[in-house]
Amino acid sequence: MRNIKYVGGHIPNTLISGDYQEAIKDLSEALHLEPDNALAYQVWGLVRFEQGDYEGAINDINKAISLQPDNANAYAARGVVYARMGNRQAFTEDFNKALHLKPDSDDIYSARGRAHTQLKDYKEAIEDYTTAIRLVPESAYKYYTSLGDVRSAQKDYKGAIGDYTEVIRLEPNYALAYVKRGFAQAQMGNKQGFIENFNKALSLQPDNAWIYIRRGNAQFLLKDKQRGIEDYNKAISLAPELTSLYYRLRGDALRNQKDYKGAIADYTEAIRLKPNDVVAYNQRGLARLQQKDYPSALADYTEAIRLNPKEATIYRNRAFTYYQQKNYKGAIADLTTAIRLKPNDADAYNQRGLVQYDQKDYKGALADYTEAIRLNPKEATIYRNRAFTYYQQKNYEGAIADLTPTDALCLLEGG
Repeated sequence: MRNIKYVGGHIPNTLISGDYQEAIKDLSEALHLEPDNALAYQVWGLVRFEQGDYEGAINDINKAISLQPDNANAYAARGVVYARMGNRQAFTEDFNKALHLKPDSDDIYSARGRAHTQLKDYKEAIEDYTTAIRLVPESAYKYYTSLGDVRSAQKDYKGAIGDYTEVIRLEPNYALAYVKRGFAQAQMGNKQGFIENFNKALSLQPDNAWIYIRRGNAQFLLKDKQRGIEDYNKAISLAPELTSLYYRLRGDALRNQKDYKGAIADYTEAIRLKPNDVVAYNQRGLARLQQKDYPSALADYTEAIRLNPKEATIYRNRAFTYYQQKNYKGAIADLTTAIRLKPNDADAYNQRGLVQYDQKDYKGALADYTEAIRLNPKEATIYRNRAFTYYQQKNYEGAIADLTPTDALCLLEGG
């Protein structure tokens, strides 16, 4: 029976492999045999989360919690979904509940650390991973890896290299640590360090296509496009079944280096190989947007939305393209849809506020900026946007309250 291991309490292999349709069949069979299987609902929520159906994920995890109200992992899982939705309050409440139930769980601290990283709460993420290390020092290498990733996200590459070096001290044959340390060296422009680390990683895992992908990305970063392409070609030869994905990833690398023509060619090939690749359409739209080819960008975003009408980010991207064309009505419509799909997305409110400001709808802009600030009170840019709106309304007191002293002086002086 396909789901026998799952019924015994384990996640099905189909989910681990990313085959979500087969995973759904496994979960359906599990719930047919055990209708009150809380873990099945929790994992089904994870499947929906991976598919971008955040509301469906919440509903499934709610069912799991109703069946097992003391399941700390279920609260943590729901907290992760809320973090992706940008709902900081619900995210915080769920993880507080999870840690109340399992105060010494390194896994829960680690999950919260990942969510904090996604929310760009880097200080809090570092605190969570540091706590996880204290709780399970024997597994510290995993969390030092995560610490390095947080520092890399902060562009603290020196600090990241220190964390990855500690991982290597604890686990000298951990290839991923050499890959990450090598990439951080590339970010710092240390070509020799980059080469040595990737050579070591490949000596440990010579047939790992992903190492070649990462090295290819680093080659692009170091402006060695030819060697980057050679690494991607090697990856394709090692795992030809993932060719479309590799073209998309290479497109990302080229786009990051502002080679938009090369990126578009790679995204186009990825789409040829996998016509329903939503991400490839979205990424090609971004590259075309950078080229100011707005009609083609719109076409790509529209196709991506047709393929996945529940992904808020694509609506925001299309809204920005409409905005560049001064199609404010289209931009507001897409941003309103994005907010409906992801109601706690501060960036979407801020973006809609900008559109309304340009239309001189200052009342609407203020409402959006105020909601964005409620959702993300740490983002200075939103306060600045609201201050300029207050200024247009001649509410100088409100404008000054939102600005730093230097910004306020510039505004009042007409700067």
